[in-house]
Amino acid sequence: MESMDNFNRINGNNDSRSERAEKVAGLIDRIDAYEYAQSMLEGKIEKPSFEEFENFLIRINGIARDIPIKERALDGKDVKLSGFIGDALVPRHEDKEGLLKYAYDNSGRIDRDDVKYLIPAVINAVHFFADGNGRTSRVVYKLLEKHDSNEDFERELKAALEKYGRFDCPDINPSLIDTDIKKIILKRKGWDFKDNKYPPTGLGRIQRGIASGEISRLDTAHPSFEMAIKCFDIYKADAFYVLTAIHAVLGDEKIAELMGRYGNNGIERISPLKMMDGVTSDEWQRIMDSYYDLKKEHVKVLIDSFIDPDSFRSYHCKDENLKDYFIQRIKTNHENNA
Repeated sequence: MESMDNFNRINGNNDSRSERAEKVAGLIDRIDAYEYAQSMLEGKIEKPSFEEFENFLIRINGIARDIPIKERALDGKDVKLSGFIGDALVPRHEDKEGLLKYAYDNSGRIDRDDVKYLIPAVINAVHFFADGNGRTSRVVYKLLEKHDSNEDFERELKAALEKYGRFDCPDINPSLIDTDIKKIILKRKGWDFKDNKYPPTGLGRIQRGIASGEISRLDTAHPSFEMAIKCFDIYKADAFYVLTAIHAVLGDEKIAELMGRYGNNGIERISPLKMMDGVTSDEWQRIMDSYYDLKKEHVKVLIDSFIDPDSFRSYHCKDENLKDYFIQRIKTNHENNA
């Protein structure tokens, strides 16, 4: 029979969550983390090493999730962001630390009021942990935010860790600018955004996409079946990154051999059935690697938009750079949810 502790951990019992919020607040108080963070931002003391900061995140996440000390880790390997149209992936697990380190090492080049948005945004974008990424990011946000008093900080910190914390505290959700970042990257790769329209056009013959209706007819005994299904499942949620990866690996000439005509109008699409027979295991792996490289580049653009804001414009609001647009979206959403 499942213990009550495990039940609370799995099902997010409100009383248990409140207890964990108290424990996180207690740790922050014992190690004077808020005073340290504020002094660091004011340039009075050196920031901790990246390894120390990473260990702090692991500790906070472990307490927030009620995980025993010896089991705490960056356990977000193979985590998926599931939606009703399929699973989009975050960067490779082995790329996550490097991305956070890149943001952390460059935080000194960013306005102090912006650091509290960047670091939490990266935590949420890469999903270091199997759960609790939002809570961990909100702890960091509150530590880097200025408060009128320690009492105000402690009260707001606890609220940020409660059941409705994402509403009581600004939700630093990088998906707010996903489309903007995708446009930046896809334009780099050869896609064309005429009149700022999405989806884009161009990049060879792949713009019509994949004939998804064929996916159910794939041979389950085929050696490449599992890799193909993984790729096509991601395609449902992340179509243009997957198409870009396919184009990068196969090129125009081979893609032309994998096209089929569908519907009364004979629209050309990539044929999953032809891909199964015409794409080697090595090519499937390279397509997935190329896709993951795009996901890594996606997070790097997020970081670079804070480091060099004038070089990244928002597609949604031409009068603003991407960083300012992102922060304003966060503030507006929080005000609307208050």
